[in-house]
Amino acid sequence: MNEEEKLKIELLIKECESTGQAIRTMLLTNEKVMALGFTIISTGLVYGIKEKVSEILLFLPLAVFAVLFYGIRITAEIMSLGGYKRYLEENINSILRENVLLWESFIAPKMHRSFVLLLLYIVYTFFILLVVFISLQTIWRYYTKETFWFMVIFLLSLSICLIISLSNLYKAFDTTYQIAKEKSKIK
Repeated sequence: MNEEEKLKIELLIKECESTGQAIRTMLLTNEKVMALGFTIISTGLVYGIKEKVSEILLFLPLAVFAVLFYGIRITAEIMSLGGYKRYLEENINSILRENVLLWESFIAPKMHRSFVLLLLYIVYTFFILLVVFISLQTIWRYYTKETFWFMVIFLLSLSICLIISLSNLYKAFDTTYQIAKEKSKIK
């Protein structure tokens, strides 16, 4: 290995380590914020039902959507960093002429579509449907029909945006990886 390759691999390793640390930091922060958000929402749901506070139940779906959109946003950033890290790992492997770093190229893509992740999405879906159902039931009972239909349309719109955001989430890894590959070819 010549001096230029040594310097290049040293830079790539530092960048790979830095990117890995950014991923870990964002994952931990995202987990904490999501857990806190759902704890507060669950507390609001229980309190709103128990004390019959319709105002809390009216706005609770907005809080659920806000937490989910935040989670998707941060997860998309994490996926983008993962795509970039894959590019770095492949570069390092190419210089070393063997597959030494395997996480983002071979292992992580399988985890992005794991069974446990599917179960988590099912739980999130059940939770959001429960909150929306209770909220709409409360609106139907205590507010005008116009308010009810406005919320139905508004929540359907948010649901469509959520589905679009989720579909874009899974493109973030590959998109960033492809961009890194394309831009590295520029001399």
